[in-house]
Amino acid sequence: MSTERYPNDLIITVDDFRSSNWREAIENAGEHGYSSYWDSFSKAARHAMEDGNSAKGKVLWLLADACSMMLNPESFNEPFQPFMVIHGKRSAVPADFTNTDLFFFEGILPEIEDYHLKARIADILWLVGKPRKVQYALSAIDSYIQFPLDVENLLKDGKEAWRRATRLALMLKHGTGNRLQNIQDSIFSEFQAADFSGQSHALWLADLLEIAYLEEGRSNDVAAKLSIFAQNAKDARDWHCSMEYFEGAIRWYKRINKETEVHYLYVNMAEIWVSEAEQRASGDNPSNMVAGNFF
Repeated sequence: MSTERYPNDLIITVDDFRSSNWREAIENAGEHGYSSYWDSFSKAARHAMEDGNSAKGKVLWLLADACSMMLNPESFNEPFQPFMVIHGKRSAVPADFTNTDLFFFEGILPEIEDYHLKARIADILWLVGKPRKVQYALSAIDSYIQFPLDVENLLKDGKEAWRRATRLALMLKHGTGNRLQNIQDSIFSEFQAADFSGQSHALWLADLLEIAYLEEGRSNDVAAKLSIFAQNAKDARDWHCSMEYFEGAIRWYKRINKETEVHYLYVNMAEIWVSEAEQRASGDNPSNMVAGNFF
């Protein structure tokens, strides 16, 4: 990985990090989350190497590699995957970072205020540092939960960030203090404030809450609101959106064993199939075949 871009034996320090203009690279990043960070850091790294500044180039390449990985929060053992695999070669994964790289990351972590970058560096240290240090998992959680829960940010890296924070808190249990409760409260508060104009916003928040083990009272509140939004979408003849909300509400009612509500929602879903079938059988381009499938 590194030999093509900087001398393999090059040692970099916290001072190199401080003078690398890493903040400027973040400011120049676009609005696509980690992919923008990777793009900006890698461009800055190439320019540094072209200018003969190998130390700066290595700093920025390591930050680019850290931000390049794809996060799969459902995996405990390998949550980070390469974003690119071509002809037997791939982009970075956590195991690629050497002990020297990890020592460098440990040195710069306290100086990073950007929560995107801090979450990624802390998580890498937690995953591959030996011995494992809980402080890095806690730092990763604290950084991940700084991702805003609005629609725009959830569409970027927000959903994965909050899922990862929740998974880490569940895995470490009491070792995280009150972090899991804070995660539940933050997402639930955002869920309560969500309105239907956000379309799938409340549904995404409910999906995040599904892994956080809410108590029955708040679980019932989640199910009830999803059911209401499902009906709103049904009234607006937005069949796809309505189905998604009904399915979400059913999952939550099943969690608290409210079978009467589950049966009622299944009836509503059946009515949607009928409504969509009738719509496909009429109109400017009717199709009895498509309608028959819905029936």
